Amino acid sequence: MKNWLYKIYYSMPWTPSPEVIISEFSHRLQIDSYTVTLDLLIPQNCTISVFLGNDPLTFVDLDNEVPVNTPKKNEEAKLIASSFIPANLDLHLTVNITPGNAKRSITLFSQPISEIKLDKVEQPYLFDLDGILERTAFDSRVVSGWCFAINPLKINKIQARLDDEPLDTEFYIPRTDTHAIYADQPDAKKCGFECELPKNRTDGSLTLECQIKDGAWTEFYQSSLQTIPIISGKPQAKKAAKSVEPARNCYYNVETIFVEQQKQLKTKIVGWIFLQNGPQILEVRIKSRNKILKCRYGMQRGDVFQEFPGQTNAIYSGFEARAPDIPGNPVLEFQYKAEKGKWNTFDQRKPEQIRKTFYADQKISILKSGVYSNIEHAQIGRRFGHQFLIIGWCFRLDDKPVTDVRIRTGKKIFKGKAALERIDVYEDNKNEFENCLKSGFEIPLDDIPRKSKLKFEYRINKGRWKQFAIEDFSRFPVSHYASKSEEKENYQKWLSKYKSILSISDQQAKGRVEALISSPKFSILFPTFNTPKIYLEKAIDSVRNQYYPNWELCIADDASTKSHVWKTIKQASNADDRILVVKREENGHICNASNSALELATGEWCTFLDHDDFLAQDALLKVAEYIEKNPGAKFFYSDEDKMDSEDNRHDPYFKPDWNPELLEGQNFLCHLSVTRTDLVRDVGGFMPGLEGSQDWDLFLKITETLDDEEIIHIPYILYHWRAIKGSTALALEEKGYIKESSLKTLEDHCSRMMSQSDIIPIAHGHWRLKYKAPYPTPKATIIIPTRNQSSILKSCIESIQNATTYVNYDIVVVDNQTDDPETLEFFKEIEEQDVQIIPYPHPFNFSALNNYAANQVEGEILVFLNNDVTVINGDWLEEMVSHAHKPEIGAVGAKLYFPEDCIQHAGIILGINGVAGHCFKYATRGEPGQRNRLNLVQRISSVTAACLVVRKSVFEEVGGFEEENLGVAFNDIDLCLRIREAGYFNIWTPYAQLYHHESLSRGDDNDQHKKVRVNDEIEFMRRRWGEKLHTDPSYNPNLTLEYEDFSLAWPPRLAIDER
Repeated sequence: MKNWLYKIYYSMPWTPSPEVIISEFSHRLQIDSYTVTLDLLIPQNCTISVFLGNDPLTFVDLDNEVPVNTPKKNEEAKLIASSFIPANLDLHLTVNITPGNAKRSITLFSQPISEIKLDKVEQPYLFDLDGILERTAFDSRVVSGWCFAINPLKINKIQARLDDEPLDTEFYIPRTDTHAIYADQPDAKKCGFECELPKNRTDGSLTLECQIKDGAWTEFYQSSLQTIPIISGKPQAKKAAKSVEPARNCYYNVETIFVEQQKQLKTKIVGWIFLQNGPQILEVRIKSRNKILKCRYGMQRGDVFQEFPGQTNAIYSGFEARAPDIPGNPVLEFQYKAEKGKWNTFDQRKPEQIRKTFYADQKISILKSGVYSNIEHAQIGRRFGHQFLIIGWCFRLDDKPVTDVRIRTGKKIFKGKAALERIDVYEDNKNEFENCLKSGFEIPLDDIPRKSKLKFEYRINKGRWKQFAIEDFSRFPVSHYASKSEEKENYQKWLSKYKSILSISDQQAKGRVEALISSPKFSILFPTFNTPKIYLEKAIDSVRNQYYPNWELCIADDASTKSHVWKTIKQASNADDRILVVKREENGHICNASNSALELATGEWCTFLDHDDFLAQDALLKVAEYIEKNPGAKFFYSDEDKMDSEDNRHDPYFKPDWNPELLEGQNFLCHLSVTRTDLVRDVGGFMPGLEGSQDWDLFLKITETLDDEEIIHIPYILYHWRAIKGSTALALEEKGYIKESSLKTLEDHCSRMMSQSDIIPIAHGHWRLKYKAPYPTPKATIIIPTRNQSSILKSCIESIQNATTYVNYDIVVVDNQTDDPETLEFFKEIEEQDVQIIPYPHPFNFSALNNYAANQVEGEILVFLNNDVTVINGDWLEEMVSHAHKPEIGAVGAKLYFPEDCIQHAGIILGINGVAGHCFKYATRGEPGQRNRLNLVQRISSVTAACLVVRKSVFEEVGGFEEENLGVAFNDIDLCLRIREAGYFNIWTPYAQLYHHESLSRGDDNDQHKKVRVNDEIEFMRRRWGEKLHTDPSYNPNLTLEYEDFSLAWPPRLAIDER
């Protein structure tokens, strides 16, 4: 039965008299949207029009799911509905009727919105489901969310069940994030709920019910458990986007991108739609006149899901289509079809009425010049002869190649390189645009202010220059990072310029071989299978041409089917008796072939050469010298680079010293690795079934048995990978079986080490071991020094309280002479939330402030945190504690971003700019860094105290921060170095992420007094640490101390006696 609110009858100058009934007038609270449904009779040849103020509303006939048409019958009943978001509630809702031949309309109904009684308020309560939260410390899982009734209503209880099984549910959990959005709703302050799930249950139907006052239980959520997302931290509560339009239980948004292709205006229409807690939409189409255009539906839209985290249908809600050429400006009718349903219209509009926008997080320009482009960022290129390098891509939609690009700013013109390969752009657009592969460009800039307007222009074959973009230079994130082509070009220049340092002459080599006291014998394991002849010969020759003579090449051919392979091997064996060979009867793959080569080995040292790779000529000589200098060592590894089919070297990997945490994420040892032959045999050689990761598995097994000082890094490139199609050197993805074998390798490693961790694949074929926090969880005390500026401190503390999933922590604020009344009042507020305030009534001294607080707290784990830091991921503290509690670990650092989403801190490298610098500073979010190190847990010499976690026992053992000489700067570096000297290792993890508004509360070090203080602190660091500031074990002497980007050192810092 319909709930009729009003029945309004009007007499007209003709019969029959039409009847207008407002059958429903409702309010959707979350998005301030109103829906009106009218039930009326429309006489033949009459039209109905409805206005909100002066704006017409588009109504849909609910019976036929089509726009309202003029009836052709004598009298036709219509049930019509529309939704709108009014600018104010004083606007009149007006219904007019116009006879077919009449020149004016007659008003049937007109009334202010505020005076129309609501039939119902959709959702007298607001709620959101965060997701399933895994509390690893307590081995439990809970469904987390929030729900409250609209004032003055009040929810008394919430209950939950999984299928028919009741769940333990806790309600009235404080949710300051929700209250911050709904500040006018008092119940939003304590509206959180958590429902504990049964162990080992991953399926079933979850139902949530609430009881308002003492009334009946009302179901407000029901969904399959499998559709609820797993979360690692509590997300911030979000209000629904104002741009979203509700349409009868569905949410959608229509977006467009206008492009010009071959001089014809075409429209690519994109958008998204999903049904609220309803069935899955199967198809979407667009109707216009007598044309129907099918849309591509089901595209992933993570941006939509972020706005509607409780709606699983939102994940794959995207649609797109290229609209047909339709003359004029016709109405486009958007329709969807759900499971076992009919076509439903959810939107009608003309193209000119559709909002011009892009995908949620896509910053791409498409202008009527017919160019598709993106200007990405500016790189600091001072070491390459220019101040900045603008990076981006562009291509024409008509497949004509862009040959030149330039930037005009004022009277200056800067020409750049065009037609550079951009594989990423090609992968995204190859189905539609064939010419997009060579779409990259680089344009150098010099001596222009950051406020400049940049006009981007292109041309084709020296034709007329055409503009394709205008950008403010200030909008670009600036980084120091070179493009791939720039890196390759500079590596070639670097090799040529420092050849005398990086390599030795024949005469020098002869003298150094003769100077060796010992003569270790190397067995080089060399499995082959159908190797191209040219590469096989070059690989064997690279061994035979070694300066160092005491070696044997152990070749095991794995039943090659190419006849030239065994012929080439036998010829080499006949020519040099140091080449030992065996031909396997059947193909057993790389592990069995390598073990066959191992059976031939007689040397005390063993190394490994892939069948198409290449040894540097001084490789074995360099290793022999290092063996002599390090008589207790049992494992050596060198740097490496790649070599293309034309023997051009590129892509060097200059590695850190021994770093076991890094080895758990990637096989950074790789080539050239040399170890004692008996160790290889002791661990069982190569493990069949781990093909593709067999060397990683071997290295993990061996290094697990060694002390750190028994593993030595040789900072020279002694090995060249052959980067050709099908080789691991070119791309891990070329060998798909590697992922499975890598996972098994890490599972076996964790089993041997008895480590409790989850193994998670990450980008670039690398891995994360997510260690579990100890149980019971140690208490972590977060120490935050501050003075005045309550807004900064408030953001910091609220982000901790709202996001942090680690339970056993407390917060201590160290007050350094605050005299601001607002901040003092804020202190009183947070003291009521069990935040401890420790007064420090002395002049600012960062070291003394933190030492003072650390001496008074009881936490087993100390968390030093700046007051201008805010939390990004909820499990940040769990991640840091999971490392800090280990007995061998000292300080643990986090990944900190500037508010502009570029790197502020990813560990600290010693020696940069005289003392130290932050790794990869200003790299934009998503950049991998050197060999993906921005995404890998690793040992590091130092981390910033802006977010530093350490056991209190370790902190006290080394004496805390240096108060007397390092009151402001470098105290964290000094602390970490003393921790390292005490025998602990410092760790940096990219999986604890926070924003850092650097020096926001203290200011920059730019006045004269501060400059004097900084100079004194620099001199103290140099006196205390001397050469250790220039030999960072987590860095490499071939990398720069001028910048923070892991680029090449000009010249490399290699010891003179090693040249």
